[in-house]
Amino acid sequence: MDERNPIRGIGPVSVDRAFQGRGAGREIMKALLERGKDAAGIRLVQESFNMASLSLYASLGFEVKEPFVLMEGKFRSQPQYGFEVRPMASEDVEECAALCEKVCGCDRTSEIEDALNFFSPFVTCKQGRIVAYTCAVSALGHSVAETEADMQALLLGAAAYSSEELLAFHLPLRYASLFRWCLQEGLRALKPMAVMAVGEYRSPQGCWLPSFVY
Repeated sequence: MDERNPIRGIGPVSVDRAFQGRGAGREIMKALLERGKDAAGIRLVQESFNMASLSLYASLGFEVKEPFVLMEGKFRSQPQYGFEVRPMASEDVEECAALCEKVCGCDRTSEIEDALNFFSPFVTCKQGRIVAYTCAVSALGHSVAETEADMQALLLGAAAYSSEELLAFHLPLRYASLFRWCLQEGLRALKPMAVMAVGEYRSPQGCWLPSFVY
């Protein structure tokens, strides 16, 4: 359980195939829910093709909040004119945290701070103001932007910095035009997934890419 923020994140949780169907997963989840009972909310990422885990999480009170897909590929376009995309600095944390609170309605300051030590976070600026950030362009980190256009600029700019042949990230399907843009850019959808939650949840009011926990 990720306990860095007021909203807890669970996962990944898995059980050896030889022991599945015997209640081990349910006991693990019950223990995690007990540990996080005082949290404002608890969230996890579920692989949507797994009907067993979907049923288990639903029976324990989790609800599907955000369907998304795992995207992978290499962008065809170059960074966009009019945006500055640069590595995140420690002095950006407060502004990024405020953007997350504005868009997602939750505090993820600790994750943003940790990203500076463990990942390669980036920010997108327009007219001297941060309009998007990513803790990592991967399934490990979340990304937040005011608009889909800001997220496009962030992805293209971060990709230009990356030495990875292929980038991967989670894309909520509510952003239909952003999804189509990614497909046109040459990326492909690998598998369907979803954010599930118990407790506090506010639907994002901008553009957001979840991490491996939410």
